[in-house]
This record gives sequence, C-alpha cells and structure tokens, in this order.
Amino acid sequence: MTRILNFRGRSGKLSGTALIQKYQQTGDQRLVVALMEEFSSQITGIAFKYFKDHDDILDFRNDLFVKLVETLREVDTTQIRSAERWLCRLIRNAALDCLRKRNTYRGHTLGYATEREANPRVDRVNLKPLDNPLLHRALQELNAGERICIEKIFFEEMSYQDIMQEHGFTFNQVRGYRDRAIRRLRTLLKDDFAEYFSL
Repeated sequence: MTRILNFRGRSGKLSGTALIQKYQQTGDQRLVVALMEEFSSQITGIAFKYFKDHDDILDFRNDLFVKLVETLREVDTTQIRSAERWLCRLIRNAALDCLRKRNTYRGHTLGYATEREANPRVDRVNLKPLDNPLLHRALQELNAGERICIEKIFFEEMSYQDIMQEHGFTFNQVRGYRDRAIRRLRTLLKDDFAEYFSL
C-alpha cells in the first residue's frame, strides 16, 4: 500500500502529496488545478523570476499544467519527503524548458534583433469582439464551447486552469475547443486571421 505523507495540512485541505495520490487514483485533472492553487505563491515567484511578459507567464502556467498532468501519473509518492521541495524543482525545470522554447530570459531576447522578432505576441491586438463586426461574425460561427475558450484565452487572457474551473471543462476539452476554433477561424478570417490572433 502506498504510504501517504502529510495527508492533511493545518487548514484541513489535502496536502500536496495527498493531492498527487488522489489524482493518481482518479485521474481527475481538477486535483492538478487544486495542487497548483496550493502552491500558487511558489509558481508565481518562479514565473516572475524567469519571465517578464504577461503572455509568457500565461504560457508557462499552461505548459506547467500539461507537465504536471503527465508527470504526476507516474511519480512514486513514497519517494517524496517534501512535496513543496519536489514541486518547486519541477516548476523550475518547467520554467527553464519554457524559456528554451521561447529563447527568452527575464524578458531579454537571445539571438534576435528586436523583441518583436523574438516574441510577436507582445504586438497582439487587444480587441473586444463586439467592437469588430468581422471578428464578431466569425466567432458566431463557432459552437458554444469553442467560442468560450477562444474569448477567454485570447481576449480575457485566462489560463486553461481558470477556464476549467469556471466552466467545468476538462483540460482536453479546453485544448480541443481551442484547436478546432483556431482551424475554423483561419478559414473564416483568411488573411485577417493574423491581425487578431498571434500563435
């Protein structure tokens, strides 16, 4: 039998290790969201240490969620003496992986002439769909789930975790709605797509 370490903290909530074990037993991704909330101060601290741009921080949190979903399935909790130390190491590694993918470090570009070349998302137009008839009509062609995810991700800058909590979607549903909506919007908006969405 798997030994549970520090099953509940002083607040009565499940501890980090117990949340991991519960996730391994049930596969419920809401437990991963709860784990990220439990260690939100550590995640925020590491995010601000390595990233300057808000979009990079949002991308990092989404990447971290994916990494946790995959990693926590297999981790041996009997080897975790401190969930906080173990998670902080995983969070730092995820941040470094994210940096390597984006070629940025603390907001400074590496090997690019300008920040725009390194990170085109900083130029993203911040629109309200109702203010733009072409975009509004295209969004109306999406189904409800696709429209919610596009509006929350691109116009309200919400993370996957926040959307999951607010609307009861799973991670795979959010990602699926987003990807299908992007394909549909590329077709509907044609050359205008890049004006509204930087991927």
